[in-house]
Amino acid sequence: MVADLQSQYIRMPLKSNCKNAVFLINAKSFYLYYTRVKQLPKYFRADFVCYDKIIVELKAVSDFSEEHYLQVYNYLKASGYKLGLLVNFGKKSLEHKRIPCVTKWQ
Repeated sequence: MVADLQSQYIRMPLKSNCKNAVFLINAKSFYLYYTRVKQLPKYFRADFVCYDKIIVELKAVSDFSEEHYLQVYNYLKASGYKLGLLVNFGKKSLEHKRIPCVTKWQ
């Protein structure tokens, strides 16, 4: 049920993308590299990328956990982007957290 709800919210912004003039890329993959040369078979897939510099990860959970923050942080490190946005549709009202890419996770 929760995964289905999350997938519905992922499709929603794509339908209103042109009307709101927000540049979104749906489900962008970021590949991991070993020593910046060899590509590893593992990759991360962000729900959205806005303006080719902000990762947006959507959730439908009762509360954010440390795992959710670390997921976005790992996406930032893999992509080289500086800012992530974690959005939760699982509560009565929308919850969001801004996650900067800092040199050391706290």
